[in-house]
Amino acid sequence: MGSTTQGTTNKLSFGLKLGYSSGAFGQEFVYSTIGFFLMYFFTDVALIGAALAGIMLTISRLWDAFADLLMGYISDHTKSRWGQRRPYILFGAIPLGILFFLVFQTPSLPPMERTIYYGIIIFLVWTAFSVVTVSYGAMVPNITMDPKERASLVGVRQVLVIIALIVIGGVTKPIVALFPTQQIGWGNVALLFAILVVVTQVIAFFSTSETYSAEKVTGYKLKDSYKMVWQNKPFVMLCVALLLLYTVTVMASSVLNYFCKYNLQNEGFISIALISMFGLSALLLPLWVMISNKIGKKMVYILGLAIFGCGFLWMFFMNGTDIVTWLPVFILLGIGFSAAMLSIFSIVAETIEYGEWKLGVRTEGILYGVYIFTMKLAASVAMLIIGFGLEWAGYVPNVVQTQTALNGIRTLSTIVPFAILIAGAIIMCFYPLDEKKHAMIVKEIEERKQTTKA
Repeated sequence: MGSTTQGTTNKLSFGLKLGYSSGAFGQEFVYSTIGFFLMYFFTDVALIGAALAGIMLTISRLWDAFADLLMGYISDHTKSRWGQRRPYILFGAIPLGILFFLVFQTPSLPPMERTIYYGIIIFLVWTAFSVVTVSYGAMVPNITMDPKERASLVGVRQVLVIIALIVIGGVTKPIVALFPTQQIGWGNVALLFAILVVVTQVIAFFSTSETYSAEKVTGYKLKDSYKMVWQNKPFVMLCVALLLLYTVTVMASSVLNYFCKYNLQNEGFISIALISMFGLSALLLPLWVMISNKIGKKMVYILGLAIFGCGFLWMFFMNGTDIVTWLPVFILLGIGFSAAMLSIFSIVAETIEYGEWKLGVRTEGILYGVYIFTMKLAASVAMLIIGFGLEWAGYVPNVVQTQTALNGIRTLSTIVPFAILIAGAIIMCFYPLDEKKHAMIVKEIEERKQTTKA
């Protein structure tokens, strides 16, 4: 497919937006179920040591430094009757579902063999996840180049992502509790979610089409990929910001399992907390889209980080175990999370045009590959911090914790995320692109194409 100037002005139907966004809805059941619960599953169900579990999860993500980059390169150089990206969403769906199901099983194996089993499966899960999500994320510039339509498309996608987060946070533990053992419960939850993952990717495939793709699809080689990434300074800054934001998001949601179970002494609080945070986030997304159109995505992102950070700081000083007392804290976290997540996914498409404008080659596959890898790297960093943090604090699963362990869990849940968010806000203060400059870049790209055609 060649490029078309219509991609800069085409109005996307709500059906297309919803169909495309269903893919993100299903993918979130892989990413966030693993992010929220796999560390807990490893330590408290599979009975793997916290530090070992953290190391294993970190190593499995580091593979994506190559897998995501390779997948981006492959999708950039793909030509088919279905487009550049869509085939990988369709054909990667079933392997992703099967592997996700397997990672939450508890095979009757000796401890060492069981650990090896989990290490291999989680490695394969992220490989399949790369195939699907790198191609899926890179489709946004293929669908439209209109900044407002992109913001709307990303807004619908983020609504469905947050609905997925609400469902994951709200039903996972209650469904597990319906079964006689946690092992059986987690296995059945994984089966249900795996089916959902496959179905939603098929819907995303048949709901979308790629109306814009780069003419210079073969204009670079794999060995040039790192150079193209590093020369795109706004993209590099955005990836650092994403790394910090996702590290906080994964840390907060994962450690919340331990915080509710041991510090608040009520494991059922985890569902209420996640629903409170992510439910409000979904409701506020349309409001943040309107605010973003007024003050810009960058300012909304920084504002979101400030609100998010205040929530963690407040959480640190909170006492008591009454869930009503804690609800305002979780609501504040949800307000900040909503603004930050919407903005950072809207901004990334702008860096792709910047790269095309500066380098003359459109490489959204590579950039989205690095972007998706950054998300996974953030999760691995979070798991490493959690694993060693719990080990250092003297955490022992399924027993009454010492005061040192309780203090360690509280610190991991509050002060560490707060400090990381401050760093993220400082970095984004220096982000160079705004709406005015992006509009100028898109205009110049189109003028170049018209000149070339003439």
